[in-house]
Amino acid sequence: MAPAEVRAKFVRWLPAASFLFVCLASCSSPWQSLPPATVASEQYQDMTCDRLKTEKARLGTEAANLGPSLFPTGGEEQRKKDLAHVDGEIVAIGKV
Repeated sequence: MAPAEVRAKFVRWLPAASFLFVCLASCSSPWQSLPPATVASEQYQDMTCDRLKTEKARLGTEAANLGPSLFPTGGEEQRKKDLAHVDGEIVAIGKV
């Protein structure tokens, strides 16, 4: 492929790639700095180790599902609150 062809393909894809990069970078930063909510660990103290592992795995899946979406909707603030609570529960399990 000639250098002119390579340059033409690069120039054609550059705006789309730049837009995608900016969108992904701007979407991820507020979610990464979201502190976990304060959750009491007493509710987990009577659970067995196996039950705690299962609960932590469930919460990890829930947290992944609540994370940032590529196309944010109007309910983002509630999702952030829910994610902070789930992260707080994970921290509380770690304290048991």
